[in-house]
Amino acid sequence: MSTTEKMIDACTAYIERKGASYIAKEGIVVFYTSLSGRKKDMQWVKLSIPEVLRIIRAVSLSGAAARELQEYHLIAAFQEIGEVYEFATNNPSVKTTDEVFSYHQESGAAGLDEQVVTLVCDYIDVNFEAVLSQEVLEAVVDCSRMMDFIVPKSRSLELIQSKMDSLGYDYRQGSRRPLYRGTKRVAYMKPLAKPSGIRHIDIHHKLGISNRVKANMT
Repeated sequence: MSTTEKMIDACTAYIERKGASYIAKEGIVVFYTSLSGRKKDMQWVKLSIPEVLRIIRAVSLSGAAARELQEYHLIAAFQEIGEVYEFATNNPSVKTTDEVFSYHQESGAAGLDEQVVTLVCDYIDVNFEAVLSQEVLEAVVDCSRMMDFIVPKSRSLELIQSKMDSLGYDYRQGSRRPLYRGTKRVAYMKPLAKPSGIRHIDIHHKLGISNRVKANMT
């Protein structure tokens, strides 16, 4: 793995762990979280690119590797997982697109989020022994949008991790990330699963997941 790939890999791990997005116009990284751990204390955290780079250097890298990390590595990581937005809005009446980030929508709907996560994870439990964390999150986000509500990515990640843990999956992050198609990725794996067992959530399974959610929530 090249130095560039290692740097992007470290950035991707941070982004996925936080459920973060990059707002290009303002040049900031945002994620929704509770610093106390209590749901009622959920709030938006907004960090500059230099702040995020300092955090990743301090937490995930060391020595020469930390000095190698640059802004373009972080932006490339956001681009790879589709979390780059042109600008953001707080206006709930604004119709958002793939380029517009909505703080209102991303701050989520309570109650329904746990139901969607449970349905998605139960489907995965039956069909996958190992799966990428990002793909599970995408499945939850897609189903939430299908049901006309948005759950903050950080909230979804918290619920997914809890549910997948109860189903017996090991959350492989940081230095324990498995190698998938030449890149280390955060994944959920059953105890005896191998990296070669990681399967892509393809269109067939996406349809199966959405049908399961619709059948149980409509």
